[in-house]
Amino acid sequence: MKVAFLTEGGTSYGGGHLVRCHALSEAFVERGIECTIYVQGDSTLVADVERKDWREDTQFLSTIGAAYDIVVMDSYHATAAMYALVKMQGTRLVVFDDLHRLDYGADYIINASPAARYDEKGFYGPSYATLRKEFWDVPQKEISEMQRILVTIGNIDPDGRLKEIMSQLPAVKTDVVVGPDFPFVPKGEHISVHTKLSAGEMRKLMADADICVSACGQTLYELARCGVPTIGVGLFDNQKDLVKGFLEAGFITFAGWYTDFTVADAVREMTPAKRRKASQIGQHLVDGQGCRRIVDGLLQG
Repeated sequence: MKVAFLTEGGTSYGGGHLVRCHALSEAFVERGIECTIYVQGDSTLVADVERKDWREDTQFLSTIGAAYDIVVMDSYHATAAMYALVKMQGTRLVVFDDLHRLDYGADYIINASPAARYDEKGFYGPSYATLRKEFWDVPQKEISEMQRILVTIGNIDPDGRLKEIMSQLPAVKTDVVVGPDFPFVPKGEHISVHTKLSAGEMRKLMADADICVSACGQTLYELARCGVPTIGVGLFDNQKDLVKGFLEAGFITFAGWYTDFTVADAVREMTPAKRRKASQIGQHLVDGQGCRRIVDGLLQG
């Protein structure tokens, strides 16, 4: 069996799509199944990928389905015609869909949001969260005094929101994860800046953090898995479903959207009791076995 992934990543796309595709590929590889990831964009987050402008290559899209038993697509930009080209070759088509963007004609949909709508055959809800293998098995979080903050808002910051977030934080030890092209990088004796982190390095930062200030993208799943009490800031409109789902589940404290957020108030709300409850909710919600469950379902289906 062979599996192909078609996705995007880089300066114009962020890193979430590529990271979750790579995570799912790790579960296939664990079963001895060959995977190839085709990435449109300039992302350097994952090394073993094929860089290809696949959306512009009709010939490639019209033949890939005959070369692979399963094709997984994760894109906010592919058109319905592109999905149809892949599907017409007889492959099983699996689609990551956060936005209910199109009628994909897919065999399976993956939407791990706690607010996912079960519209079509597929894998829905946080039990199918596609985490990197370093997050599959994580110990229970120990909640202590709030002495260390983690700030991570993704691989891109086109509107410079990090500067405003940092201005609202107390002067305690703070780890800040930045992308390669951030317009603002904070400095200070209490601040440590990190970039180009491996999954293992990111997991350690989460393990060390007492709270996290995070954008409301795919990182929320890893934070939940690690039990890190999290203050969410909605930085992009496509994060609305995740905000809704994680807020209703009780995992995040929501500081607001990119046009109007107040992180300082949210930090003050993070009492030990509230952090302990959020940590327990997160680790119960996301158990780290989503990739394996999806692969099991596809192999049995």
